[in-house]
Amino acid sequence: MKYTILALALTLVSSSVFSKGRPLLRCPKKDNKALVCHVPPGNPSNAKEIFIGKDAVEDHLAHGDYTGYCKDTNYEAKKEMCGICDADIDPNC
Repeated sequence: MKYTILALALTLVSSSVFSKGRPLLRCPKKDNKALVCHVPPGNPSNAKEIFIGKDAVEDHLAHGDYTGYCKDTNYEAKKEMCGICDADIDPNC
């Protein structure tokens, strides 16, 4: 029993993706794809939200993208875009 619980805990931790301390947000309105702030290399002022498959997340994080909405996003204008809210931004989530 003790080993089963430990194995379950390790599975849950290994399946989570965090970037800059933020959990991966999946968007029901976008086929459950992950919401990532894409920061173009050499052009960080052109950052924008994109939706990508879970398999592509690690590659995006490796070149400077991060999970969730971009820091300068008008969250109120976009919170319906995913069908979920972001607890890091919205205290009513």
